[in-house]
Amino acid sequence: MPDSKPVYNPEIDKLTLHELSLSLKQKINQAYEHISDNVRHITAEERRNWNLILDYPEATHSKKGMMSWRDKVKLDGIEEHANNYIHPTYNKLGENGGNFLVVDVNKYGHVTAGYNPSHLDITVSNADKLGNKAAAEYATLTNPVFLGKVNIPTPTDNAMETEAINISYYLNHMHPYTKSEEEPDNNKAYLKNLFWIGPKNVLSAYDEKKKWNSVFTEASYFQLALNEKLDVNTIPSDYASFFKFYGYKELSSLQLSDDILKRHADQTYATVFGMRATDDGTSYEFIFIGNDMYFRSGDKTWNPAIKIIDSDDPQGVSMTNNHLKAKDFELYVEDGKLKLLSGGKKYSVALTEEK
Repeated sequence: MPDSKPVYNPEIDKLTLHELSLSLKQKINQAYEHISDNVRHITAEERRNWNLILDYPEATHSKKGMMSWRDKVKLDGIEEHANNYIHPTYNKLGENGGNFLVVDVNKYGHVTAGYNPSHLDITVSNADKLGNKAAAEYATLTNPVFLGKVNIPTPTDNAMETEAINISYYLNHMHPYTKSEEEPDNNKAYLKNLFWIGPKNVLSAYDEKKKWNSVFTEASYFQLALNEKLDVNTIPSDYASFFKFYGYKELSSLQLSDDILKRHADQTYATVFGMRATDDGTSYEFIFIGNDMYFRSGDKTWNPAIKIIDSDDPQGVSMTNNHLKAKDFELYVEDGKLKLLSGGKKYSVALTEEK
């Protein structure tokens, strides 16, 4: 029986979707999605509009066309052949240019000329190096060192003792003293050669053993007499807040009573000292004439002097443990102060030496 090809029956010879392989089903789905995609496939209307684009009107400065109106304005503003740039040439550079030590540059940044001079204007002022040495190592002929006028900087506080100083520094530090609330630095040798005026204006000097020591440590016991203006009377304001040992005064200058002057007619000088606690307080003055002692007080002028030690009445005066006692007063030195007891009141004045 001869072979015969089976006849395809479109009704019964079909495969269902479930009988297909997975990869084939995916390709069929992708093909279907592609056919149904209206974005990827244009419509007849869209194809017609595209075909009309060749007839799109030209753009104006106010209406878009083949380009936007803004691009039209921009393009119309560009001159014809604007990109046809030709770089300028300069004859001074030579036909083929070259290497130059000095060049001229115009305001556009173009090199317009070049030179190779035999000598360059190079000095210590405009060079970094000269002969492989730093320019700062050289000095000009106008340097103060050569002219005899040396500018020396002002030393700092931590300057070395051998460092040079200028005139300004010398004039500002030539005082024989230094004044401060804090003790001077012992490590600075030049300060040790000065007097130090410290708190309360106490004057001190430096000693390697005692360090800074008051110059008047023993002033309570040793007070130099001034012995000046012997023919001028004293006034209460002479003793302004301190003790003063005038020393000699001519007896005739003290304006004492006639009785006192008559009693001591054989005397030429009196020994005088006084004190005052405050600038506007009462001053107290003691006058020794021969073996007699007188006392007077006052604010602006002296009250009459009274005798407190009478050489004719030695029993009225006694000296015990450095206390001088008389009828109406007691005078002694204690703790660096001269103290006076009189009329039931105590007065004291710190003793300092007066130059």
